[in-house]
Amino acid sequence: MVENIKGKRELILEAAIKIYAQKGFQQSKIEDIAQEANVGKGTVYEYFGSKKELFEEMIKQSIEHYSSSVESQVRCASNSEESLKLAVKGHIEFCLEYRDMAQVFFHDHSWVDSEFTKWLMEMWEKKMVSIKAILEEGIEKGEFVPMDTKLVATAFLGMMEGICSPMILESEEVIPAHMAEDIVALMLSGIGTKKARH
Repeated sequence: MVENIKGKRELILEAAIKIYAQKGFQQSKIEDIAQEANVGKGTVYEYFGSKKELFEEMIKQSIEHYSSSVESQVRCASNSEESLKLAVKGHIEFCLEYRDMAQVFFHDHSWVDSEFTKWLMEMWEKKMVSIKAILEEGIEKGEFVPMDTKLVATAFLGMMEGICSPMILESEEVIPAHMAEDIVALMLSGIGTKKARH
């Protein structure tokens, strides 16, 4: 019985991503989501009290799944540099997997309230703390030079967010592992300067 309930809930969330991506938040209807999930309208309301609650849960579940997946990968890294690469790779894979949902989030903020904004900030802070911890461990092991780890972690997250925008808004295709290599190399080595010849 539990498996059936869990299955219906997941079907509804998957259907919601498709419908919200096609129609946006305002134009989407619970009836459309129910039809896509092949369940009754009443079944949707058994799990979610409103269209807004369903949309928030859809985003929360996706982000929490991404966070736990990346954390488990990072724990298996052999060194701090690999940890950073896996963090970037996981972020890019998330952007590609949930591109449709992210497009809705980019284009329509009418449903966002202060409580959800607070939750988003808490998730961002959690990511920042995780990256900061990787940098601190790298410094302690002698893998990285001393730095302002909070500043670098914040800049690193900014880079991760920036590279995902074209993928979401313009459907740019990339290879996550390759881009992760480039991003981490840029962060660790910088862009370099070309000294003038005399």
